Amino acid sequence: MHSQRAIHPKIFLLWIGMISITMTFSALSSAFLVKKANTILLPKLPYIFTWNTIIILLSSFTGYLSHKYVKKSTIYWLMATLLLGFIFLYGQYIGWRKLVQLNIYFVGNPIGSFLYIFTGLHALHLFSGIIVLIIFIFLVLQNKIKVLYYRIGLYYWHFLSILWIYLYIFLTINH
Repeated sequence: MHSQRAIHPKIFLLWIGMISITMTFSALSSAFLVKKANTILLPKLPYIFTWNTIIILLSSFTGYLSHKYVKKSTIYWLMATLLLGFIFLYGQYIGWRKLVQLNIYFVGNPIGSFLYIFTGLHALHLFSGIIVLIIFIFLVLQNKIKVLYYRIGLYYWHFLSILWIYLYIFLTINH
């Protein structure tokens, strides 16, 4: 007999994955704070990271709208979310170029290394979310999308948005 409180195994796996990602970024945050204590701090974060925060929040909102308006205009909201995801990744690239212009490289100042690790690791996870969005778009076009998988994908996308907001605030406070 299935309990009403039981969580679907695939949603449980998503939670395990999100907890693992959270633990990774928590460990990196702790290491950053320890290293920051005896390292030269860096200048203010490039402004593109502020724009990226707005972009990722907007992408989370369009993802929400794609779920809310399932069957009416899902494909358009999914495509908007995908486009915003690509814009976010491009913004990360611009941010890394700006860091280089500020003479902040992956090697050298450990705090600079952490900036690349935080933003690069998040970009890698976001890229995996983009792959999921592309699959969703093809499934929606073929009318084969399963609501459970759709929800799981959107939960992951929202999680990445929350993770970025954390990173942005953490790096802004601790630059």
